[in-house]
Amino acid sequence: MQRRRRRILLIASLATVSVLLAVGVWLEQAGLLGLDAAGTMGAESRLGVGPVEAGWTGAVLAGDRDGAMDLAFALSFEVFNPSAEERLAEFDLVFSRDQTFDASDDCILRRESVVVPGSGRAKVSLQNQAHLVDCLDAGPWYAAAHDLGTDTWIEVPEPFRIQGGEGHFSPATLSAEVGAGQPLELALSVARESGRLGAIGLWEHPADVWMKKGSDLCLVELAAVSLQRDQVTRAEGSWAEDVVNVSIDPKQAKAVRSLGDYADPFGERVGYRPRGGEAELGGRCNLTEGEWLVTAGPTSPEFRTVKKVFVHAPPVSIDLSPITITLSEGEVGFAERRANNPAGSDVRWSSRPSDSFGGDWMVGMENQRLRGGRSTDLRFTVSAQDLAAGRYNGEFVFAAKDFYGTEVNIPVELVVLPSRNRAGDSPSTEFAISNYPNPFNGRTTIQLDVGREGQFRLAVYDVQGREVRLLLDEWLPQGRREVAFDADNLPSGTYLYRLSGDGAAASGTMSLIK
Repeated sequence: MQRRRRRILLIASLATVSVLLAVGVWLEQAGLLGLDAAGTMGAESRLGVGPVEAGWTGAVLAGDRDGAMDLAFALSFEVFNPSAEERLAEFDLVFSRDQTFDASDDCILRRESVVVPGSGRAKVSLQNQAHLVDCLDAGPWYAAAHDLGTDTWIEVPEPFRIQGGEGHFSPATLSAEVGAGQPLELALSVARESGRLGAIGLWEHPADVWMKKGSDLCLVELAAVSLQRDQVTRAEGSWAEDVVNVSIDPKQAKAVRSLGDYADPFGERVGYRPRGGEAELGGRCNLTEGEWLVTAGPTSPEFRTVKKVFVHAPPVSIDLSPITITLSEGEVGFAERRANNPAGSDVRWSSRPSDSFGGDWMVGMENQRLRGGRSTDLRFTVSAQDLAAGRYNGEFVFAAKDFYGTEVNIPVELVVLPSRNRAGDSPSTEFAISNYPNPFNGRTTIQLDVGREGQFRLAVYDVQGREVRLLLDEWLPQGRREVAFDADNLPSGTYLYRLSGDGAAASGTMSLIK
């Protein structure tokens, strides 16, 4: 409250003391803006203050409150010492964003000391190049002189503005592909106009990222892009280029319903625009699968760059609920789980027993096809041929060759029941089946041990349980027989072969590798 009262006293006293002081020729020489900001420094110091002259140096900006970073800002006034003793006074030139002059974002430009002779006057001139002050950036600022001895402020009531300068945005690098919902890692190239002391302005600047696929147009408005201050001496009118890495959350993308009078960011003619304010935005933009064009702004035709990114569909999904299957000793069975491929193209998938939680009773599959845009039942093979009655637990590992490398584990429980020897069934020792070589490439031989004569059928099945070849369906005598199986027209993978008939059955698995 004490500081605020001193400010009010200063402003209220301007007219009272202004008649005591004359305005010097400094205003004309520096080309600065003259303000009626005279006042008293307070009762403690008894120093009188003459009219305050403040503004940007340079005749071009005389009377203008807008200045660029290449210019110097100056604040000047006279002080009068009515006492007979000389005084040493110390002043800061301070800029404030909100005119409180006591906040953490205040910026001290200059500090000067002046000796005021007894019953005399002294000129106080506080001046500094804006580009050389690290805490200054573009935007409005309030100026004041701070008397450190009495904690009294000489304030200029109206703000001064530092112009941000012109800049152009364009995408420098962008990943060639990205998954659905994943952030877009984008390197933005920022070209800034340079003055004598470095790039002008744009240390905190909003940027637009536009995305287009067909008739779909989306806009991501970045709140601020932060750039390092550039103080490299270079020719005026040249351009300093920086690269800023930004991560774009696709949830921030808004659908553009209408551009209004805003220029098409992907059109041939693109004017410099601060933001997409004229565009009519809708709800969230759905970055569907496919190739998207990406550009950034504000920009102009000579700086604009368009990049491409392929957005992938969501990953393959599969029902992860546990599988429970019951078989009798010596049987082979199948379990199914529903899988969905949301992509527009087919995806290859494979399955195998888990390395840490599996067994030979689970038969894996290789290089199977999951059609794009469809849900499919995936069939897994479970064999109890070499298992005794009991419970067995394991996991199938499902791996899809999609963009995400999807891999999931599905728990499996196998319940093996004792073999049921019904009337007319043959003991399992009377019937056996095997093949060699296994694995094989193109051709293998299936060996049958028939315990008794009868009508039998020998067929080959794929892992989906579909019959792919009938090898024989005839009366077989008791004894051993070999049957050739030619698989030249079948794809690589795991196949089942089964001998059945006349109350008996036997089966086996074989792997075709091409």
